[in-house]
Formats: sequence, structure tokens, C-alpha cells
Amino acid sequence: MQMPLLHAFLAILAACVPAAALSGQVVQLKTGHLLAGEVVRADEDGLEFRRVDNGGVLQLRWDHLSSESARTIQRRFRIAQEDDGEVLVDAAAIRYELPGGSVGEVVGRVLGKDGKDLLVRTKGHPSLRIPQERFRSMTTRQVPVAELYTRDEYYREKLNEANPGDEADKHVLLADLLMRVRDYEHARQHLDRAVELGNSLQPKALDERIKRLKLYQERAKERDLLSEIAARRAQKDFAKALELVATFEKEFPNSPLKPEFDKEKERLAKARERWLADQVIASWYQNVPVVAYAKAQEKGLTYQAARSYAETQMGKDLRAKVAKVVGIPEAEATQLWQQRIERGFAKERTISYSIGSWVLGEKAILKDTAQGKAEEKDGAGKSTSQEDKQVEEQIRRIRAIMERARRTSGGEGQPQEQSEEDWWKEYPVGSRAQWIAAYYAEFSGDAKMVRAYTSDCINCGGRGTTEEVGEKGEPKKIKCFLCHGTRFTRRIRVW
Repeated sequence: MQMPLLHAFLAILAACVPAAALSGQVVQLKTGHLLAGEVVRADEDGLEFRRVDNGGVLQLRWDHLSSESARTIQRRFRIAQEDDGEVLVDAAAIRYELPGGSVGEVVGRVLGKDGKDLLVRTKGHPSLRIPQERFRSMTTRQVPVAELYTRDEYYREKLNEANPGDEADKHVLLADLLMRVRDYEHARQHLDRAVELGNSLQPKALDERIKRLKLYQERAKERDLLSEIAARRAQKDFAKALELVATFEKEFPNSPLKPEFDKEKERLAKARERWLADQVIASWYQNVPVVAYAKAQEKGLTYQAARSYAETQMGKDLRAKVAKVVGIPEAEATQLWQQRIERGFAKERTISYSIGSWVLGEKAILKDTAQGKAEEKDGAGKSTSQEDKQVEEQIRRIRAIMERARRTSGGEGQPQEQSEEDWWKEYPVGSRAQWIAAYYAEFSGDAKMVRAYTSDCINCGGRGTTEEVGEKGEPKKIKCFLCHGTRFTRRIRVW
């Protein structure tokens, strides 16, 4: 169950249980089942849970619960958690104009305004002023603690928030956090204080933290290297992070911190894959029209050659271009693209054949569409105003071509119906590129069809014919010169 749905369900379930149970909570087991009741006791080994339905008390280990439910209860009871990942904090990334016109960036915390100046606190700098006229943009970014705070600044802030007082387990939790930001001196003080107080509900966790702190201090160089890997991962500097991984493996092959290194290496691999997949997918779709346009403007390109290119060669050209743009081997770019759907990275795109749909034939235009229903429900069958303008321009071009053909034939009757190749020669380069891109998306095998739509031909309104006045003034129907009797244009949505 996805977390937003889980949270909604928990809220509904809580509303349905007796008021006496509301002081407790709903927990989720690892199997996905939900239990309503009250946590009677919790410690480092697990918890006692009294069910609201029958009053029975369950003895649960932490590994009986889903990870989210376990963390929620552990936070509530101040149970130390195994989490050695890099600590990230929200920061403002502010771009502003420097003297001379270039643009700089500062990462910090916005304190507010002083007149028209923006006040920003950065690491070691309590108040940096950015004049309003130089301000360009601001975004939120997660950064490692060391990029925003000095060690003492972070310690003072977290000590004030934790306010551990005489509760040993609060000191243990604070020490956990401090070890993760490599503030071993202050962490040691709080672990010593927890031992002195002697009221911890998790003595085994306290002993484990003391041993871990000793190991970290003895292996400071390895620990700093792990932290640098994590920081590079957070910054998406994957090339440098991989270099540091290789350094760790070479210099510390038998390190006692090997389990933590393996976890960080796995986190790095997942983060890099996610980031690269996003880059590959974005670059792929950005370059589909680029590659298609480059082909469409080739002199002497025939319709049949364009269709063949879209089916067979265009995918290869795209792979090479995307790999070069992203800076990875072509084989890796191909793999990330092919696995985008099963790994949940895919993003939908819509592309249209526009008035070039007719060369597909009416049967192919209507294939896999739910004409009418799809248009009414999704509105996907309607052209944008920009596309309408383009189509109107193309209609004017085609009318001009037909008029020239009539004059050439002596001005009588209809000109001979356009062949696919004749139509292709007269089609504007940009429109040919759009057609190549759509044909590639549907028939190359690189994209997966999500849905197909039809739109009524803008000239005949989906009838396939138009009316003209005959030589004797009589009305007569002729095949629509725009859709060639196929009635519709085709648009597809793909992954």
C-alpha cells in the first residue's frame, strides 16, 4: 500500500474505533495487515500492543512491523534507530548577479529581509546581504549538514531542540545524530551522560553506541571517506563518488566499517541509477524531434525512406546521441531506457501525426482508439490553438498546390489525387519531422503505447468528403483534399 493511501486509511480507521483507543494508534505489520489499539510499552527489543478489538496483548518485535510503522513508534518512545546515512538539511539555493554581470549562487538559510536586502545565513557567515536588484531566483535543495553549518553551530541548534535534561535515552538519540555528522567529541559527552544517569530503557543500544563511537574515532580516516562519498552522492557528483568508492576498496579492503561501506555503496548505486535514468529519459524525448528534424531536411528524402528510417535506424541514432549528452556508454543508456517502465522511471509523452495521418490509412488511424469517449473524457483529441494555426497554414499550402494543379490541367475538374510521395515533397520540413517522430514512437519498438486518439479532420469535420458546386450548379461531394477521405488525424500517448 502506498504511504499516502496508508495515511488516509489510518485516519479513517482511527475515526471508526472507540474513543478509548484514540490515545493509542494503528500499526501496520510487515504483511500489510493493520491493527488498532495502544502501545503499552516499547524498548530496544520490541513492544507490547493491546488490541482494541479483543483487549488481547501482543508481544511484537520491531521486525514484525513495517519499517514506517516501526520508525513512528521508535521516535515516539525515543528508541535509538539504526541509521548511519548522511544527514541532509533543507537549504535555499539563491542565484544572484555579481559585479560585472555574471551570475553566482549561494546556499544557506533565508533569515528574512532588511529593507530591500535579502538576509541569508551561510556556513560561518551569520548574515549575508543580497540586494533585491541583484536577486535572480531561489530554489530549495537538500544538502549535507557540513555545507550549511559549522560543527559547533549544528551542535548548539540540535542541543537546544533535544533538551535532553536527565533522560538518558534523549542523550543517546542526540549522540546518534552527532555521530552521523562526525561530531564525535560532543557525541561522547552525551553517551557518557547517559551512562551516568543510568535510566536508559535501552541499555544494549547504549552499549552498542559506545562501541561504535570508539570504532569511529579509531577509524576516523575511513569514516571521513564514507562521509565524503555520502556527500558527493547528495550533490549528485557521481563520478567523484565512484572514485572515492574505488579508493576505499583499495586502501581499506579489510576495514571494520565494511558493512557501512557496503550500505553506502548500495545507496550510491541506487541514487546514480535514478538520476541517470531521469537524465536518459529527458534527453531521449528532447532529442526525438532533433534527430527527426535532421533527417527530415535531408535533400532527396522520400516518404518510403523516411518511414524505413523511423522504424529501423532512428533508434540507433538516438541511443548514440543520448549516451553522448548524458556522458555514459551507449549500452548503459540503452539499458536504462529499456528498463524505464519496470523500474517506475517512465514518463508519458503525447505526439501527433497531424494532417500527415492520412498516409497511414483509415484502419491504422483508428487502431486502438476509443473515438469520442477518449476525446470527451481526456480532451486529448482536441488540437491546441498553436497546432490549429500550423494546420491552417498547411491547408493554405495544399490549396495553393491544388490550384496550381488545376491551372496546369486547363482549369477543369479535380487535379489527380496526390500520391504519398507527391504529398511528402510538398510537406514542410518541420511537419515531416513531426511525422517521422510519431512514426518512430509507434513502430520502432522503442516506445510503449499507452493510448491512441483520433481528432476529426479540421477540413471536413470527420466526414471524409466536402461539397462543391458542379459545372451545372449542382452540389456534389468530393473526397476531402486534407484527410484524403480517412476522416481523422491520429495522436498517440506513449511511455
